[in-house]
Amino acid sequence: MREYRNLMRVLNILLLVLFAAVLPVEASEEDEAARVLRVGYMPGTGFLEEDWPGHLSGSGYEYMEFLSQYGGWKFDYVPCATWKECGEKLQSGEIDILPGMPGSDKSLPFAARTDHVVARFPMELVIQEGLDKEKLRIGTLSYNYPIPSFPQVAREEGFRYELVDFGKYQDLRSAFRAGSIDAYIGPMLDPGKADHVLSIFDRVSYRLLVRSDREQLLAQLNRAMDHLLLNQPNIRNRLNKKYMLSKGFPLILEPSEREYLREKGKLTTAVVFQQRPYAYREEGEWKGAIPEVIRQMEADLGVEIEILEISSIRELHDLAIHGKLDFVPDLPCDFSWQAKFGLAPTQPYMDLSYVAVMRRGTESMQEMRVACLQDAFWTKSFAERNYPEERRIYFSTMEECFQAVSNGQADVVYAPRGIVVSLMESTGCYNLAAGSENSFVEAIGFGVR
Repeated sequence: MREYRNLMRVLNILLLVLFAAVLPVEASEEDEAARVLRVGYMPGTGFLEEDWPGHLSGSGYEYMEFLSQYGGWKFDYVPCATWKECGEKLQSGEIDILPGMPGSDKSLPFAARTDHVVARFPMELVIQEGLDKEKLRIGTLSYNYPIPSFPQVAREEGFRYELVDFGKYQDLRSAFRAGSIDAYIGPMLDPGKADHVLSIFDRVSYRLLVRSDREQLLAQLNRAMDHLLLNQPNIRNRLNKKYMLSKGFPLILEPSEREYLREKGKLTTAVVFQQRPYAYREEGEWKGAIPEVIRQMEADLGVEIEILEISSIRELHDLAIHGKLDFVPDLPCDFSWQAKFGLAPTQPYMDLSYVAVMRRGTESMQEMRVACLQDAFWTKSFAERNYPEERRIYFSTMEECFQAVSNGQADVVYAPRGIVVSLMESTGCYNLAAGSENSFVEAIGFGVR
């Protein structure tokens, strides 16, 4: 057990150093021998699920298994029918740790909570589809956190309500499916469900709970969580992406946003990457991945989106700076660079991997001249940092960059891997070849006026 634990720590630290360039802090020695601890949970919450006999998964399960490497424990998972049963078993000593128990710090007065948060979930208001009632019967759970911002949600949405208390989540969901309540409030544990989510609010923090009289165990858990977060600082985001965001997320607009879209009616955009497979014109129609995203946006938002055709980044700049574009769907997520266009980036939705494109047989040339795309972010962030001025040659389009490398005017150009083949075909530059390794990666998102 000790050898396994030490090897796992070494490998996790090595991965952190290799891929994140963050120096880990060495875990302290164990206070006592490895032992089994019983962890209570409720099936169906996403914390721990049995996908098939003997195979366990879930965000909480993975978190706890990583944590066990830093505490020298083996966890035995104990299912409970309700959260009330979880609390009772913790109080009686039938379980040692209870993760993911919703409620305030007063819900289990005999319990102590760890310093670090295991996960955070927003509270959601799920409502019957097509419901139009002045007063709603809204189900809530007796152990939920107080929801101080919910009255404001009701005022903004224009409804009055009556709260109906439930002791079990299963009973609440059954009442909602039967139509005996109009809506319910609970933590968003399954963002991919088909139900209509009207609003989200009040992010709920989940911690590990132990009995207050087990001070040594609490201290050991806090110390183990300290080391886990030092060595895997992104663990919560990674697990959230794997188990939550991968299911999809409901489109939830505030009343003011819905009103803005109704008044606007039409949005205007322009695409930077006008090459296959991202965006291209065929028989007068826009095709490719980005136009498909825009068409989905039109359907989701209920507005028309016009795509303007541009020939250069400079033209994009002129349109954006004069307020003729509402957004641009494919810009690098860099606040300072987008500010020159009068835009601000959203979070990224796509990564572009850039590769070096050279003439065949010139991979080993020294003092290479680079073809740079005028005004492009990659030119500023990569080419101008890695090539001196006398070895940089600027062009207005990527087609011109490829042709310059093909005819020997330049020796290398950097391009997103996905557009290399189509650019070779459209320019007839079949004497070029792309490198097998990525030179750098750009995070791409929307730029919004």
